Amino acid sequence: MQDYKTQINFPDNPMPRPKKAVRTKNPLDTDLALEPTFYIFSKNRKTNFRIPQDEKVFKIGRSEQCDVTIDDLTISKEQIAVIKINDLCYFMDCGINDCVYFNGVKRRQAAIASNNRLIIKVGNTWIIYFGLDSSCANFEDTNTNLLKRVILEDTQGDKNPQAELLIKSKFGDAVTDEAPILVGSHKACDYKIKGPEIRPFHFIIYFNPNGTFIEDLTHGKPGIKVNHLNCIGPRPIEEDITISVGSHNIFLYVYGHLQNRCEHLFHRLKEKPALVLTPLKSSDNLPIQLPKLDHQLSIGRADDCDIHLEDPSISMHHAFVQVNEKSLYLTDNHSANKSFVNLTPVEKAKVQPGDILEFGKSCFLLHYAS
Repeated sequence: MQDYKTQINFPDNPMPRPKKAVRTKNPLDTDLALEPTFYIFSKNRKTNFRIPQDEKVFKIGRSEQCDVTIDDLTISKEQIAVIKINDLCYFMDCGINDCVYFNGVKRRQAAIASNNRLIIKVGNTWIIYFGLDSSCANFEDTNTNLLKRVILEDTQGDKNPQAELLIKSKFGDAVTDEAPILVGSHKACDYKIKGPEIRPFHFIIYFNPNGTFIEDLTHGKPGIKVNHLNCIGPRPIEEDITISVGSHNIFLYVYGHLQNRCEHLFHRLKEKPALVLTPLKSSDNLPIQLPKLDHQLSIGRADDCDIHLEDPSISMHHAFVQVNEKSLYLTDNHSANKSFVNLTPVEKAKVQPGDILEFGKSCFLLHYAS
């Protein structure tokens, strides 16, 4: 049996407008070389976790058993599963409640190129994932409109977006019509500002299905002001605003109709996508979408099985699964070669997105439909 952690094989110009207007001692040091890292910003502490290059499967949650442990009572013991497959990195919400936002959008799964960036809000905690290696990254030439976005269906390469945002100050300009803008002093931010009161990752501007928002990442320490009022939580953007960060004023200009833009970006977003079993050891088999039904689904070689698998190592009626929204219950049917979840033989088990299932010699990843 192969170790799934190492042997996974998966098929593979701003517009002019006059206006008034691995844990380190110092984890947020902006001069550190960037390696694949999770930066954690909870209310009471800031830290980071560096990810070994050969690590393929890890989990984020409140439990000490997770690879990345977060002290936040608003999240589950296991909240996010992360799977690195070839050049993609999958993030899957496997917690009890839907409390995960990827780049400002509540959804159950995000897929990005493994060397890119993802901004995650889970419960009351912000997580910024960098899969970037500084030896091959050139942040100065990065195009904000293409930067580190979650993969959205049918939204790439818009030539005439319905709305754009322009951010402008003495530090320069940045424009976006889709991707979030991360603002701070860190060299990997989309919009870099400097000063003793500026945090490495200070605030974020993003689009989501409900509109366009600005949100403080510092938990109010020192925080930001929008039009001279303290910004607490997500603050909707509907018109031009002034953002105050310490002694600095940053001006955000709105062009076009933001609500129309958001509707266009997210019209195909599914809040509750179906679960899918994708084969990991064979490129010949297609992913299997699992319908949510009141009865169990049978898995095996027999023609009358709901999920028919042509594999001589699998019993005729090998196992049964009961499919729920964010998990499934697996029952082995006294099969000859057993059923495994994450390399462990099981008779009964609850299986969550990000887990690896094996029936005989057939191996599958459970995840959400794209």
